[in-house]
Amino acid sequence: MKYRFIIEQLKEYPKAVCCRILGVSRSGYYHWQRRRLLQRNLAETELLLKIKKHYQLSRGRYGLLRLTSAIRKEGMMVNKKRVYRIMKKYGIYSKTKKKFKVTTKQNHKASFGQMKVGYILP
Repeated sequence: MKYRFIIEQLKEYPKAVCCRILGVSRSGYYHWQRRRLLQRNLAETELLLKIKKHYQLSRGRYGLLRLTSAIRKEGMMVNKKRVYRIMKKYGIYSKTKKKFKVTTKQNHKASFGQMKVGYILP
């Protein structure tokens, strides 16, 4: 709680003054900051492993929404924006299939032309 107060007061006062007034050491403040970053990295790594697991189970077809719902079904509360950020950071994209498009429209009523008498087959 004290460390969060220090972060809020950094705009008005230097860190050394805030730490001295609250009775905490500056090294303790920096240790708290580093620990917070480590916890966030561990949580991101755990989420990345779950994303990759579900991505591989779906053979790369699951996108953002399906991956998010699959992770939520496992019991982990996660926001789709966070999943999006991690997927973008590590280059995980869903495979999409293009819809088949007919390029030649055949007229079934048309008949073949008669072969000419002097025509040589190749």
